[in-house]
Amino acid sequence: MPLAQLLGRGRLLNIAIEGTYGTSQTAAAYSIRVERIETSAGVSRPQLRALGVGSKGFGSATYAEAKTISGSFTVRAHYDVDGLATLLRWALWGTYGTTGSGPYVHALSAGATRLGATLRWNTGEAIGGANDEAVTVVGAVCTSLQLSVSAPGVMDITCSFLGLTSTRSDTAHTLAAAASTDSPMLHHQGSTLAWNSITKKLASMQLVIDNALEGIAQIGDLGPADFVQSANLRTVVMTCEALDAGEGWTTAQVDGDVSDAVISFTDGTSTLALTVESAMLRDPVADIVTGPTAKRVSLVFVGTADDPLTVSLTNGNSTAEAA
Repeated sequence: MPLAQLLGRGRLLNIAIEGTYGTSQTAAAYSIRVERIETSAGVSRPQLRALGVGSKGFGSATYAEAKTISGSFTVRAHYDVDGLATLLRWALWGTYGTTGSGPYVHALSAGATRLGATLRWNTGEAIGGANDEAVTVVGAVCTSLQLSVSAPGVMDITCSFLGLTSTRSDTAHTLAAAASTDSPMLHHQGSTLAWNSITKKLASMQLVIDNALEGIAQIGDLGPADFVQSANLRTVVMTCEALDAGEGWTTAQVDGDVSDAVISFTDGTSTLALTVESAMLRDPVADIVTGPTAKRVSLVFVGTADDPLTVSLTNGNSTAEAA
């Protein structure tokens, strides 16, 4: 068996929202197939500096300054499996309200208190070989979540995180199997973008939730004791590219027009609906000339409401976070 196939065949990420922040959680855990995962855990070690030390560069010994745990992973978006609902709740610190009787509508309300998650995955062979290594990150907070899709293509989700503690073991985790991943969100399942009485088909869309989190440094602690928003501000930015047909984007940007920006993706009775609340064109509209007659525009929307993003999931699951 090729080495790449051996290493990748069993690769899953397991996520569980913590009941008590910073306490390892195993209940209500979901396994997600990942396209890419990376993490960094270690201590920064600057050199001590002083006049009269050393004969050349005045260098000296190093010291342990601060411990940091960070990482990111990318998964494909699905309407009802592979952890989409959990990842969105983790990013928005929210709760779901479910209505309907099949299909069910799951509306996500954002919260103000950061949610922690326990993340688990295996490295090495990860299928019972001698080179297995299990990684666990506890107290992981989502610093940003990005939904991105281009035509043609599949929607990807990229999450970046910081963590309180990280451990590694020579014994691989036993992770629940991931649900079927045969029906991802596709670009041609997307609706037009609706904003300010304009409806427009898009060539690409990237929506980023940025929680502006940073660690709290304290005397007596090598690593952060917790994480807070650096500016008490969550930002939601949606960047789109579309063919220009004289819709008046520049005038709307100069005038500071504000309107909800709405786009959805649908497959049968399953839907993901995204609304950037009270959106305005934050940046000047950029013209992109790609041919003799085709001109595209780059549009950067920012949500200006106190709760800048509304999310609604419709699928056949009676609970939002079904495995």
